[in-house]
Amino acid sequence: AFESYLLLNHTVLLSSGQEELLVVNLFLIAWFLKRVYESCCVAGGDGVNKGGMVMRFSRIMICLGGFFVCAMLAQAGTALQWYLRESGVAKTLTGVSYGQGRYVAVGGSNHVLLSSDGMAWTAKTPFVSGDDLRGVAAGNNCFVLVSRTQAWRSDDGSNWTPAANPAAAIFHRVRFINGDFYAVGNYAAVFRSRDGLQWNVLLDNQHSNFCYDITAGAGMLVAVGEKQDGKIFVTRSFNNGASWIEAPQTIANTLR
Repeated sequence: AFESYLLLNHTVLLSSGQEELLVVNLFLIAWFLKRVYESCCVAGGDGVNKGGMVMRFSRIMICLGGFFVCAMLAQAGTALQWYLRESGVAKTLTGVSYGQGRYVAVGGSNHVLLSSDGMAWTAKTPFVSGDDLRGVAAGNNCFVLVSRTQAWRSDDGSNWTPAANPAAAIFHRVRFINGDFYAVGNYAAVFRSRDGLQWNVLLDNQHSNFCYDITAGAGMLVAVGEKQDGKIFVTRSFNNGASWIEAPQTIANTLR
């Protein structure tokens, strides 16, 4: 059974929850059926107004396809609805990730929230930190979270072990990308770890720049943030972080 649905420019995306994606374009289906009908009319030589019939036929198919999609969306119901849930803590939550059959959300100076369904949350205080928790990521059968100056690893989201941080690391975000954890921070710093405990410095000592997030795609890593002069900061790596090339920017803003 399909679990989520998205209607975008007459295109329907159906997800089965197992990472398969079925793309259905109503116009493409209607065009295909129209061509089939045209071929049948030509082959039959019935002398009727084929153009008008074909046009009506394609419109009917689009309407039927739209009706089918609307019925599917109505049946899905909750895929299009969001519900506000109380976290139980009077703190700003700054990150959430899913792994090991549970959601882990973090925020404040020592607040970790766990949930198996995204509805009921249990607050944990596994450690006392003087810095706000800034992000969490799941991968390699564990969770990794970062505060301003410290990273932790957990196998279950409840019990956390402090990591051996790089010297003077000031973190802003952590992501799980292509089998590794990546953390970014001040001085355009980019760090990488396989297990969340031992971290390697990929980029650092750019004192006028700040990294706030990182992602990967199209064969490269891209880190973004802000330059000290107020312009946006973008740097890229085409060799898995071995070297970085800054993309010159003139826009005065911050990318997060």
